[in-house]
Amino acid sequence: MVQELAGSKKGLWHIPSGSVESTEFPQEAAVREIAEETGLEVALE
Repeated sequence: MVQELAGSKKGLWHIPSGSVESTEFPQEAAVREIAEETGLEVALE
């Protein structure tokens, strides 16, 4: 879960989300979106 820190949605929680690029697998998109929205690096096993 990610909490918005600014703007009109400040304080609201949501699950990181986004779309899958045409050149990537869904698993790659999940890792990318988490990094983009949280600044954290994750690895799937």
